[in-house]
Amino acid sequence: MTQSQNHPKRRQIPARDLNAQERAWIQEILDSNKLWSDVDLGATKVVAECDCGQCRTAYLDSPQNQSLRGTRGYIGRIEIRTNNDFGITVTLDQLDGKLSELYVNAVDLSDEESRPFPERWGELAHIVEPM
Repeated sequence: MTQSQNHPKRRQIPARDLNAQERAWIQEILDSNKLWSDVDLGATKVVAECDCGQCRTAYLDSPQNQSLRGTRGYIGRIEIRTNNDFGITVTLDQLDGKLSELYVNAVDLSDEESRPFPERWGELAHIVEPM
């Protein structure tokens, strides 16, 4: 069992397709990384979710990128600054050449510093960084 499969807040779910936001973020990160830019997301499924109540992390199952078999690590990241004072970080990881985790976390940048992950937001800044 891998570290992400054994995460204490990981809750198995029936495999589901990526939602529109997950698909858009993943595709944007893949497009920014030349080792991943030709990967087809069609067969990628969400197989678990984090149930910490603070993030929107999705654990993934996908076909293997043969050229990266036996490797692990970050594929890329998106940093978002919202119009309602949140910083959202979206990081895509791979394990053994397979997409493994879409980590999505929001930090409250307001004076309150304790608001939950926003349901909606407008973007003031959006930066994609390949790893």
